[in-house]
Amino acid sequence: MFNVYYYLDEEEFKQGEVRLTLPALCLNDIALIGLPGETFFSTGRKVKEFLERGGRRVITVSEINGDVGYLPTPEDIPGGDYEVAMSIIDERGEPAIREAACRLLD
Repeated sequence: MFNVYYYLDEEEFKQGEVRLTLPALCLNDIALIGLPGETFFSTGRKVKEFLERGGRRVITVSEINGDVGYLPTPEDIPGGDYEVAMSIIDERGEPAIREAACRLLD
């Protein structure tokens, strides 16, 4: 399974922690927000709605700077669909990534 996630540092993977970079690019009043992995629709929508309060138009882009696989929300984990079963990220991952993305334009 590790070969699928070739972009992860093997030691971080073994320790259960992964460092991620979340990029943002602003062009006039448009902000592009990069999210690693395959985010669920609700994650992108929450980031977009939060950041658009500042008057910018926001576009979220997934699978940026590596891919940590599926990023299920804590609400989606109990249902255990395919994406949840295939995710290497636990219930703390999506909220941490979403909160960091919401701070990118501070």
